[in-house]
Amino acid sequence: MDKKKEIPFFNFANAISIARVLLLPVYILILLYGDIFLKNLAILLCLIIFFMDFLDGWVAVKFNLKTKIGSHVDVIADRITELSFWLFFLSLGLVPLWAPLIVISRGMITDLIRAQALMKQKGTYDMIKTKTGKLIVSSRAMRGFYGISKMMLFMFLTASLTINSQLIHDIISPLIVLVVITCVLRGIPVINEGWKYLK
Repeated sequence: MDKKKEIPFFNFANAISIARVLLLPVYILILLYGDIFLKNLAILLCLIIFFMDFLDGWVAVKFNLKTKIGSHVDVIADRITELSFWLFFLSLGLVPLWAPLIVISRGMITDLIRAQALMKQKGTYDMIKTKTGKLIVSSRAMRGFYGISKMMLFMFLTASLTINSQLIHDIISPLIVLVVITCVLRGIPVINEGWKYLK
């Protein structure tokens, strides 16, 4: 019998994914209405939210909680987290419109493909078959690089709200470009190899 089918939806790994989504309104409310001390703590909260992205996957592997639906819960939590950050900082005028537009468009396309793949019993990362595709989309190195890049970007954006430093502002623009390019690159294998699931 397949043990993966016996894993309940409400397991520890999925709970971490859901918890990091629930932390987002706290983070945003602190930055909108908190005092300077709380706003500086929001930098740490940003770090925690992104660390939880690593933690849910590690817990799923370590405690054998990996499921097809769990991989999609992780992606959905990633998407909600990332888009919340992009749209929040866009609303403050700290990121250019083109960046979230590209990220959102790429996400909608890949999520459509992944949803169709799930209907055909393929997990988020199971649908990628080529070595190059696996390296770009699901390798620990690339996922880590992308996660750290996003974390650094949003931590610097958070810091820019309380710390008046030219260095912080100078770092933000190249980080935006790096994150968007990496996002697009990681989407290409999903589109290229997953297009068949739309037929």
